[in-house]
Amino acid sequence: MKSIRTILWIQLALGLVGGYVAFAYVHWGAMSSSWAYNLRVEHDRMKQSPDYHEPAPIRDQSFAKILDDLQAYGHARADVAFYWLLTCGVLAVFAVVMLWLLRRVVPANKTLQATAAGLSVL
Repeated sequence: MKSIRTILWIQLALGLVGGYVAFAYVHWGAMSSSWAYNLRVEHDRMKQSPDYHEPAPIRDQSFAKILDDLQAYGHARADVAFYWLLTCGVLAVFAVVMLWLLRRVVPANKTLQATAAGLSVL
């Protein structure tokens, strides 16, 4: 019984730490996507100026395509991190529920010992 509780406490700790790290990665992905979106808005404003010259393509990709890829990469990173956040949250909740249920269970040996102790007194 003690080893089960130890494993569940370890699972709870890993779930909480993993959830924190996953939340940080969700934030990182969302901020990366937002940063790329803001760069694209600024790029669109620059294209409207009369002195604007289109930069040379980088490896046959335009600057707008690179910004779209950066935004898509940020969204994808945030989505994957969100799934990890959900998984860690479920693991932590499962560990808490199991620890709560284990606390409520009275070991069968204690009832037998109490009965045997009561008989020995007589």
